[in-house]
Amino acid sequence: MERHTQRINMSSVRSYTVIVALSVILAASIFLSVESHAVQTYLQTSEFEPDAAITNISSHDTGAQPKLDDINAKGIFFEKTSIIEFTNNSNTVVNSFMFWLAKEYTFESFKTESGWTGKKTPEGTIIFTATDQLNIGELVKFGIKTSESNPGVNWSAVDKNGNQVGISKVISDSIEKPEPDPIIDITNDGVFVDSVFRIIPEKPNIGSTIRVTGDGFGHSQQFSFYIDTKKIGTFLTEEDGSFMTTVKIPDEQEADRVNFRVIDTNGNEKKISLRLGSTDNRVPDIENVKLTIRGIPSTLHRGDLVEISGTAQPGSAVTALVKDSKGNTINTRTAEADPKGNWELSEPIVIPLDAELGGYSAEISDGNESILRTWEITSSKVIIMVPSKTMFDPGETIKYSGTALPNKPIEFQLQDPLGNIIAMDTLDTDSAGNVEFEHTTDHSSAEGTYTLIAIQDGHRESIFTGLGQLPIIPINLEFDKLNYKTGETAIIYLTGEASDTVSLLIIDPSDQPSQEISITLGSDGVSSYHLDLDGYKQGIYTAVISKGSFKNTEAFTVGLKMSMGEIKITTTKEDYKPGERILILGSADPNSQLDIIVYDPNENEVDKNITFSDKDGNMRDLSFSIPLNAEPGIWKIDGRSGPHFDTVEINVTSNDEEMTVSVIHEEELSNGKYLHIEVRGATPKQTIDIVIETSSNGQIDEQEIKATEEGKGFTLWPVPDHMEPGTYTITASDAFNSVQITYEYDG
Repeated sequence: MERHTQRINMSSVRSYTVIVALSVILAASIFLSVESHAVQTYLQTSEFEPDAAITNISSHDTGAQPKLDDINAKGIFFEKTSIIEFTNNSNTVVNSFMFWLAKEYTFESFKTESGWTGKKTPEGTIIFTATDQLNIGELVKFGIKTSESNPGVNWSAVDKNGNQVGISKVISDSIEKPEPDPIIDITNDGVFVDSVFRIIPEKPNIGSTIRVTGDGFGHSQQFSFYIDTKKIGTFLTEEDGSFMTTVKIPDEQEADRVNFRVIDTNGNEKKISLRLGSTDNRVPDIENVKLTIRGIPSTLHRGDLVEISGTAQPGSAVTALVKDSKGNTINTRTAEADPKGNWELSEPIVIPLDAELGGYSAEISDGNESILRTWEITSSKVIIMVPSKTMFDPGETIKYSGTALPNKPIEFQLQDPLGNIIAMDTLDTDSAGNVEFEHTTDHSSAEGTYTLIAIQDGHRESIFTGLGQLPIIPINLEFDKLNYKTGETAIIYLTGEASDTVSLLIIDPSDQPSQEISITLGSDGVSSYHLDLDGYKQGIYTAVISKGSFKNTEAFTVGLKMSMGEIKITTTKEDYKPGERILILGSADPNSQLDIIVYDPNENEVDKNITFSDKDGNMRDLSFSIPLNAEPGIWKIDGRSGPHFDTVEINVTSNDEEMTVSVIHEEELSNGKYLHIEVRGATPKQTIDIVIETSSNGQIDEQEIKATEEGKGFTLWPVPDHMEPGTYTITASDAFNSVQITYEYDG
């Protein structure tokens, strides 16, 4: 048994956490991949655990003093989407980047490359933090979507010690470094003697939305807004100390005199006292809204996920009664229309695997009128997989069960919200076609929509479920091939929500919109479009599919030839672990087609992809991932175009690592104190026993957790109220390993 000693002063940890959070503000992991000629927009964000992220920051340091402004930045801008690329030409590593905008702009969403986490702060900034670090000479890209086009993005880079190593601003069509806009100043005071604010309207009602304006407060400061002791909002003051914000008075608030309070980060406050009116005094925001329903196609299949929404009178309760072909009520759901009259069911309806085939109906009523919708459940799908729940919590095991062709293998690939394949397996169905698949998550798993791809005998299905939030059915497009001849017809396959109408935009090689098409998906959420390429000139095109603010892009090429000159390929690093993506960079003749082939240590061809060089001769490919069951050793990547080729070698290492247990930090929650205990290097999918004991009193508690496929485990251990300060022993054991540490609890 291996023994380590760990001593942590909890008050120091908390102080350090606050300092780091103010300067760095960490976030959850997301991934961005974008070609230089195309823009990708992603809309998912995730929660974060600051102290856990702090623990993972590498302690590597070059020892050299940083050189300011040696972080090179350039941007690609397309409508409201910006891609910012940083190259670290300084003499120190970079651990985080902060983005902020001029006050007339706001961030709507963001994406990062693998190995980085992002967090949108209450002040309106975005902090991107490396789980490892950005070393000297490396580059990284971030994607953001803003409220308006071409905003100009202010940024600063910070090393692991909190020192600023670069600050500038990227603007459209430029890599110049204008003076960045001012950011939040956390040093000046917040509330002054002459600070004032007021409520509009002056006689607000319960449940109403009010406007709060103020002057004479600390400039560029964060404040909290309270009704008595209940916090209902936060806001940021302008550079002159003024502010204007909008908040909603809770519906459960009593109609009585209350104190509206503006409180700064130091606890100083200004307050005014007003009497709240009752809900009887409220005037509906919208009157005479018609009852409607959306989201029910005419045909459904077992295992389908149906999201239902519509409109009704504001504030009314909407009831949905689902009936089978015999008129029996089999499901009842309710929803409440918001002040604008919009409603939606809180969870999608999943068609059970054992649902009887035939006609079904849903009667939707708001108490005044009703609507009847009907559909058919058919069995046309070969592969039917259903998650055990629509939404799972981080740390739970995501489970799927279903049917496919009997006595045949079926391949499963599970993708996280960033598009990374985090689990894959090939299983055999039984004589009845039954099959199950599961994957264990941990508390650090990215939250969002997870996609299970099931493939069998040419049939392919995508099944969506949510981790930490309800799933969002994405809109996707795929071409039948990459390169076309002029005059050919490209077939585009589209998927999304049933009966959705989506917009398809084609961007030409000069980055100008050339064609826009409206397409309605089928009742199964699938459609195809035949794009006539007659008149298309040679070059690289981008297809952008969108619905509202959701977008996805895919590149295709016309008339590309093999390279007649020398080609070069390289990777961004030498060592990879199973499951990691490989970023392959290269050069060839402009607008050339290239083949990329990956070989394992036994010279077996593992994967192959067709890619291309852009109009400047640069190539970038991120389509390859090291298989989870990869054999360790030297792998080879070939780049070929016509008679020319180049080869690069990479070293694939094992995922095996020494088992460790550590206390990440102590956290004070509303129901008591907790220790965040993390285990790494355990046997994948094995049960881990966590034992906490003292030398004098012996064992005081024991917990069981399950290791992920990566050998990680995580638990929140509730500290007993009577637990005395002192030395405690924490032991973690699985079926093959055991490790122990001592922990100093300060009380």
